[in-house]
Amino acid sequence: MIVVAEDYAPGQGRVAVLGLGTIGAGMARNLLRAGLPVDVWNRTPERAADLAAAGAVAHADPASAAARAGVVITILSDAAATRSVALDAGVLAAMPPGAVWAQMGTIGVAATEELAATVAAQRPDVMFVDAPVSGTRQKRANYSSWPPGRSGPGRCWNRRSARLGRLPGGSARPARAAGSSSSGTPG
Repeated sequence: MIVVAEDYAPGQGRVAVLGLGTIGAGMARNLLRAGLPVDVWNRTPERAADLAAAGAVAHADPASAAARAGVVITILSDAAATRSVALDAGVLAAMPPGAVWAQMGTIGVAATEELAATVAAQRPDVMFVDAPVSGTRQKRANYSSWPPGRSGPGRCWNRRSARLGRLPGGSARPARAAGSSSSGTPG
């Protein structure tokens, strides 16, 4: 798939964080500290309420959290939860044209390829990026190093940077449907 940055420009600086465990909550807090508007959702609403007190907009369902976001981050427990939220709960359908979906949970290669193929078939106007995170418990709690290190095609990196440019570091590795290829060279 060839991606032109101009094709992915919803013009909205909002970020949705879906999944507010240790990592997701830390990311959302850092996005708020950077001055970005943040929408949040979690299966247990209490976690979203804590972030709402810090300035995020908490949503009762994940699709409404994603509906106005230029970047949607999913950081869920496993492939089944990610698939359920993204597809069954309507997140993919709710994303605005040109949105970037940063899938950051550790869901495995097969699930990642399946989701990438689904996005390509159902929403070619949405850029799916696989960017799983890892680290120690303390690092996850502080999450001062997010976004992770840079990789992936330059056009994808430039788009992510335009959305989250006020944050240090950063990485995005685009997922590809089975059988496709990419140079993977940083831009």
